Amino acid sequence: RQFFVFNDLLIITNLKLKVKTIIELATVDMKRGEKNNYEFQLISIHHNSIYETDEEKYHDLEALFQIIDDNRSHLYRESLHSVGADDIAKLLKGSRSVSQGRMFRDQVSLKSQ
Repeated sequence: RQFFVFNDLLIITNLKLKVKTIIELATVDMKRGEKNNYEFQLISIHHNSIYETDEEKYHDLEALFQIIDDNRSHLYRESLHSVGADDIAKLLKGSRSVSQGRMFRDQVSLKSQ
């Protein structure tokens, strides 16, 4: 299979470039193979498959993981902004995991006053 990654889409084709599936990046997740570093599971609403990349394409796989992670982080920040948790959203911009329960409770209590 061949993967074509755009800002918001992932297109998977066969070697003859016949499109097999089109996935929105907002609805996709990837898991690494437990025993094989070149294996990954692609998970979305309508697609769930395991793929394996070549050794020379491993950096492309890492880039795809980064794009999906960045996209998910962007969606989380938008969601936090929509409920007024702006401080937590700002913290997420530079970090992959944030535990800011007190700050969130403070913001929620201010919104409810």
